[in-house]
Amino acid sequence: MGLALPEAAVPGTKLGHKLGLDTVAGKEALDDTTKDGAKKGGSSRSRLIHMGQVWSKRSIAVSLERLWNVFSDPLAMPKVCAGFFDAIELEGDGGPGTISILKFNPAIKQGSYKTRLVARDDATHFIKSEVLHVPLGRAGKMKSQSTEMKFEAAGVSSCVAKLKLDYELEEGGPLSPEKEKIVLDGYFGMIKRIEDYLIAHPTEYV
Repeated sequence: MGLALPEAAVPGTKLGHKLGLDTVAGKEALDDTTKDGAKKGGSSRSRLIHMGQVWSKRSIAVSLERLWNVFSDPLAMPKVCAGFFDAIELEGDGGPGTISILKFNPAIKQGSYKTRLVARDDATHFIKSEVLHVPLGRAGKMKSQSTEMKFEAAGVSSCVAKLKLDYELEEGGPLSPEKEKIVLDGYFGMIKRIEDYLIAHPTEYV
């Protein structure tokens, strides 16, 4: 993905990757709840042919409830990621099928990040999205990609963010370890910005 905002991995981060038909290991990384979420999105094994997969998790120093409140409100992104995203446009009612177009700050990157919400489960704090467009970044051009994120409580004021990315490169084959890190740092870099905002504004999104 083009959200390449490098952040140091939190100790204990788990990283995995896989290429081909068998995606069981990646799904296990997000546990049975996430596997159910993937089914809600209509994924099938045939669609994952020749696709790579990478997954990881990071610790977040804010409560699950506050972080989920942000992810439940897409319009909050330009506010909590100020300087990274400048604006957002929504096409839809916020439920599955809704398209979000996040416009990057030109100082970060030219263009926009466009996704379609496939599934969201408020009970299990699970989101699946299909990436429709992202500017070309250091990880190279992807033919297709989709993400699954799941958040789990780890304490009163902490939680864990789990991410799984299914992708297909334009030229085929898997991402190199270096490019896997670029992709993961992009996604977790965005979450880090949200975490920093919530810590700095303790009365918001409660």
